[in-house]
Amino acid sequence: MQPAAPKPSPKNSSIELVKKHIQDRSPNRPHWTQVKLSDEIEALCAVLDHFNSLHFSDRDRLAKKIDPNHGRLIHQPEHKGGYDAA
Repeated sequence: MQPAAPKPSPKNSSIELVKKHIQDRSPNRPHWTQVKLSDEIEALCAVLDHFNSLHFSDRDRLAKKIDPNHGRLIHQPEHKGGYDAA
């Protein structure tokens, strides 16, 4: 059984880090104002937090399946006889 990875605390979640980065990049914005992120950004942050909560071997296995140029999963069809040399 794999040990559970630590869950990110609310202050270290990806959403909070993105909001802090936006506030740091906007020096004229009062620090008490709320930063509203789009639903897409919040969903991406949730995926990132889930990825970071995985065990390192699961993260490594999943990372090898992601195309770094497009950010999509690499299609890996089942080959019973190996790859064709043609």
